[in-house]
Amino acid sequence: MLTLLSRNAQQAGPETDGALVAAPKPSAKAIEQAKAQTELPKLSAPTPAKAGRNDPCPCGSGKKFKNCHGA
Repeated sequence: MLTLLSRNAQQAGPETDGALVAAPKPSAKAIEQAKAQTELPKLSAPTPAKAGRNDPCPCGSGKKFKNCHGA
């Protein structure tokens, strides 16, 4: 397989002189820009209203909060 890579590199042209050429490393600025483009915007979740002890439970059971999930 190494010989296959050498043949391909030699066929690439005189600028490579038959040697494998490493790709240039991206700059820190380029990395930050790439991260900014791929990250999803952070959405703030709505804060749920706090149920009082005598309010109906938000689970939908029909019971008072203190008798259902408020224990």
